[in-house]
Amino acid sequence: MTTLDVIKEISRLFQDSIAEFCFCLVDYSHDDEELSGMELELFHRKNIDEVYVNNNTELFHKAELLDDKGYFLNSKVKLCDGMVNNLVMLDFSISVSVEHTKLVKDALAHLGLKHGYILDSGSSYHFIGTDIVLDSDYRRLLCNAYLLSPLTDGRWIAHQLMEGSCNLRIGKKNGFTPKLIATL
Repeated sequence: MTTLDVIKEISRLFQDSIAEFCFCLVDYSHDDEELSGMELELFHRKNIDEVYVNNNTELFHKAELLDDKGYFLNSKVKLCDGMVNNLVMLDFSISVSVEHTKLVKDALAHLGLKHGYILDSGSSYHFIGTDIVLDSDYRRLLCNAYLLSPLTDGRWIAHQLMEGSCNLRIGKKNGFTPKLIATL
C-alpha cells in the first residue's frame, strides 16, 4: 500500500464523518540555494494552495492528479458537520529497520496514538493516524512529538506548527514512493 492507498482506506473507514480531505501545494518559487547557515536553517516554505477533495469514489483519482502536480496530503479534513479538524500525521528522522520500526511503534504508543499507518518514506518513516483531533489538541501532540526528537523529525514538526497543519508527501522522492510497513 502507498500513501494514496492509505488515504483511500481512511476514506472508507470514515465515510460517515469525513466529507473532504485537504491537499496542499508548497511554495518552491523561492530559491533556498542562496541561503546558508542560520538563514537556511530558518527558511520556511509556506503552503500556497489548499484543495479539498470530496470523500467519494473520485477521491483516489483526484489525489493521483494532485500528486502529479506536486501536492502533499495535508492533515486538515472537513467533517460532514462542516467543522475542520486534523488527521494525525508525523514524520520521523531515523532510517528504516526492524529495530527502528519497534522504536517508532513505542513512540506512537507513548504519544497515545493507537491507530494508524506507518510508512517507509524512502529515508525514514511517515505516520498517518486515524485519530481526528482539534487544532489545539494537535498542537499539543506535535509539541510532545517534538520532545522525542531526534527520533521524530523536529525540523518538520516546527515547520508544521508554523503552518498550523501538517503535510506529508504522497508521491515519489528520489524514485521512491512511500510504502506501508505496519498498521496499528
